[in-house]
Amino acid sequence: KNPQIQRIADSELKRSQEESKANQSPVEPESDKLEAKRVSDLATEIENDYSVAKTEDMRLNRLNVLDEQGNISTSSIVKALDYFGLPIGLLSNPATEEFRKLESDFIRDVSKVFPGGKITNFEISSYMKTIPSLMNSPEGRKEIYRNRKLFNEAKTVRYNEYKKIIKENNGKKPANLGMLIEERTQDKIKNIEEQFVNGIQNALDKHQTPIRMYDPKGNPVDIPPREIERAMKAGAKFR
Repeated sequence: KNPQIQRIADSELKRSQEESKANQSPVEPESDKLEAKRVSDLATEIENDYSVAKTEDMRLNRLNVLDEQGNISTSSIVKALDYFGLPIGLLSNPATEEFRKLESDFIRDVSKVFPGGKITNFEISSYMKTIPSLMNSPEGRKEIYRNRKLFNEAKTVRYNEYKKIIKENNGKKPANLGMLIEERTQDKIKNIEEQFVNGIQNALDKHQTPIRMYDPKGNPVDIPPREIERAMKAGAKFR
């Protein structure tokens, strides 16, 4: 064989192999595929949560306005109509009718709260207890407005950090997206959780009878039930 021809042939073969290798799509390991799907699912969840939160906040604001105007029918009247299967329209009360429509919108959106499509009766029952209803007292509805807005605030905090992270990564979702979001939002989320717990405790205090105790100097003080242990540590006593 001619050495020069052989060298040319070998060089052409090598070039062809390199071109073929360059044009081949790298095989993505299964673990990488699973990780990419996990990140994608998390991003979809955050975006959906934010969308629902914004829609719900507008609805809550309107419900609160209706409550503050003071024209909504009492819960006892609404319960009586529902008991006899009579429509709300019989009351000829626009505020009550609008409230019932907005209340129904929460029920309609249950598929957005549980997007998986597999919703148990327990989940539906639990969800129904968290939405404002004509069956609630005005005071009870205010607590529900407050709590749901806090939930939505937490969703918005996550979404805002998510958008920042995507921007910092030139529009791409990093593999550690979940960890980054948790690290950046944990303080704000903790603060929201504390507001929620304090609100629940304050609401409970309104419905609990204070306990009469006496401070170290013998002066009578009325202590909320949840504060009894702290009061005793500070020297308060029963008689």
